Amino acid sequence: MIEIRALDASRIEDFFAFFEGDAHGDNPNEDRCYCINWVSENHSRKLNFRDPDVRKDYAKEYIRRGSLKGYLAYDRDRVVGWCNANTKGACIHSMGWQYFMKDIPLDENRDMRIKSIYCFAVAPHMKGKGVASQLLDRVCKDARDEGFEAVEVFPIKEAKDSFMAFMGPHGLYKKKGFTIVGETDRDYIMRKDL
Repeated sequence: MIEIRALDASRIEDFFAFFEGDAHGDNPNEDRCYCINWVSENHSRKLNFRDPDVRKDYAKEYIRRGSLKGYLAYDRDRVVGWCNANTKGACIHSMGWQYFMKDIPLDENRDMRIKSIYCFAVAPHMKGKGVASQLLDRVCKDARDEGFEAVEVFPIKEAKDSFMAFMGPHGLYKKKGFTIVGETDRDYIMRKDL
């Protein structure tokens, strides 16, 4: 049975164990991403996020201060899935996500409280077993309970492989009641009103 738990400082070691083990066991090119994009560099601090140790240090800091948010899926005591979920715009301006999200409009629907999902990672041996679906359900439930009006997601229109579907599969969102409300050249913008 899968249990979904919110990421907080008490789960840092579980988070790191997942990203240092199963998270990308079938894609070694994603070595220890810690859900921090390493494509860009932080020039103001002269740090290269391509270094996994730098990413780990920043992930630890971001989790402790509550800016890296999301959910861990556990199978018994082992993490088998992750979903990065935060307020709209929070990840786009930090943690390197602005590279992937540069065309997503942030000023649209300013008056709405929107929670956004930026990433899923599921252990290879658990793919196709409903882990992402359970994570998505929990995000929507908690968002509703926290007073958010909608959840937005940004699936890549034509992911060339399963690794590029890290923002979640379009079909899953459609099945869960999300509708397309916009698009960029690369992404759909989908929303589910709560």
